[in-house]
Amino acid sequence: MEQARNAYEDMVVSYIDILGFVKLLESKNPEDISKIINTFNAFKNLSEYAHKTGDTNKDIFNSVSISDCVIRLTRIPPDTDYKTVLEAEIRALGSIQLKLLDYKIALRGAISFGKMFFSHDNRKVSFFGPAYIKAYKLESESAV
Repeated sequence: MEQARNAYEDMVVSYIDILGFVKLLESKNPEDISKIINTFNAFKNLSEYAHKTGDTNKDIFNSVSISDCVIRLTRIPPDTDYKTVLEAEIRALGSIQLKLLDYKIALRGAISFGKMFFSHDNRKVSFFGPAYIKAYKLESESAV
């Protein structure tokens, strides 16, 4: 169980919409169900930042899935420039999108950085903050 943190932290937040997800859910085709599972497995990987820096602290990166939405939260460690984490997140999302194109699944989303609260244990996930709101608004306002 993670100890509750009682303050905002600097994070990079990605708000990702999986396009065509509802159509996949409505399908009874086993291949489409497999696509859904493969999609969420693609997001479970550690962030590109962790791979790039060798930091295997899983507490740095978290991914939360809610229906057709994936929210990726990456803590910006002290003494680390946010641009390093932001660049790694962009690369990771690009890599995920390339993998998902094999299943004909496209993503749309937005990335922001700023203050966030995040806490989780085996039964509950809590997150909120200006960085999440900004990513959500950017994604929803720019949706075509």
